[in-house]
Amino acid sequence: MRTKLRVLTIVLILLAFIFAFIFKDTTYWTIAVTTLFSCGLWYQYLTNSRENPQQYFCERLVFDAHKIIIGETIYETDTLNNLKILINDFDGEIIPTARADKMILNGTNNQLSFSYANKSVCFHFYIVSEVQQEQFKELFDGWYKNKLKFYEGNIRGRTYLLQTLNYHQIQEFKNNYELT
Repeated sequence: MRTKLRVLTIVLILLAFIFAFIFKDTTYWTIAVTTLFSCGLWYQYLTNSRENPQQYFCERLVFDAHKIIIGETIYETDTLNNLKILINDFDGEIIPTARADKMILNGTNNQLSFSYANKSVCFHFYIVSEVQQEQFKELFDGWYKNKLKFYEGNIRGRTYLLQTLNYHQIQEFKNNYELT
């Protein structure tokens, strides 16, 4: 559907400029430029709008202070090995790019992985909003207080309560939570 709309947008722009060129009238040039601008906005909308990604993920994922529930399976956090959570984005997060544009993220670049009973579990999960992303800070705070061994990070590396810290901040963080 989006491809058809993009083609229609390009056809409208071409038609507007063809009429302007044929009739050599300033009115047609004004219409052509206005059409170009309007279609440019429409094309930008088609490029940046996204479908709902939730349909591609597991039906239920629940993080708790003492367990992780995936579908109907319950995993006690203290029985998991190599627990790793990467929190990279939430749906609708806007980040600047090298160009003048911005990029709108869709909240799907987050990953949970761990080992349980000699099996590896690894998959991406969806974060709906910034509020939901912030709730992970509360979850991780509880895990640190309960001395749960886990790795939290993002695409840049290790984080602590979703923050990238320098060496001195990390040492202070470890002292506050009595981590080794």
